[in-house]
Amino acid sequence: MTTTPTTTPAPRAASRTADLAAFAAGGLAAGLGIAIGELMAGLVSGAPSLIIAIGDFVIENQPPGAKELIVEIFGTNNKLALNVGIAIAAILIAGVLGVIGRRSWIVPVAGFVIAGAVGLGAALTRPLVEPVLAVVTIVLAIGVALAALRWMLGFTAPRWAAPAPAEIADPAAAAAASMPDWDRRHFLQASGGVAGGAVLLGAVGRNLIIESERAPLEIAELPTPDAPLPDDPVARRRTHRIRDGDT
Repeated sequence: MTTTPTTTPAPRAASRTADLAAFAAGGLAAGLGIAIGELMAGLVSGAPSLIIAIGDFVIENQPPGAKELIVEIFGTNNKLALNVGIAIAAILIAGVLGVIGRRSWIVPVAGFVIAGAVGLGAALTRPLVEPVLAVVTIVLAIGVALAALRWMLGFTAPRWAAPAPAEIADPAAAAAASMPDWDRRHFLQASGGVAGGAVLLGAVGRNLIIESERAPLEIAELPTPDAPLPDDPVARRRTHRIRDGDT
């Protein structure tokens, strides 16, 4: 009599949905880091906006003909389109790092640190950016983003947080024990909080940046003479002759 091995689709399905949650966690963490950079740039003069700094660096170092192509596609909104594209690319890459982060936490840490180094390098090329404020902004943004990512991943049953499984004969049971079902309710609460915070901080920071760019320049007033100029009859006669067309 032969016995057919039983399949265990439930853990696999749970792992797939947890990976989707981890992808969302990575993207939200990146969005939160970007929002913190926007807020710092809006609040503190000399602090960089990471998206703007990277976008300006790309514009200055793009190959010949690329600018004309982008302008032809997006028109006058070419810089806005570039900044949005950079933000979307960062969020998607961070989502992949979030999925990998369920298995190995060191990978998203390294990825976020590398992204921060790229942002810092681009920010330091901006003439109005203070280097100390750039470093503070990058460290704050990356630190908060990683803390939020680890918090959210903690609800997706990551491998690095699971206890070591006991010796189990069934490999499927051992895999299920090493990566148990994840906490959907708490993950939704945590991710919702991170998303709301990212939107709020990013909106406030962006509005502050726009307002600072629209601030009118202070125009120095010319000094007024303390006393009226003396009346010069000779100059007055010359002025009348010029008006009358005499030479």
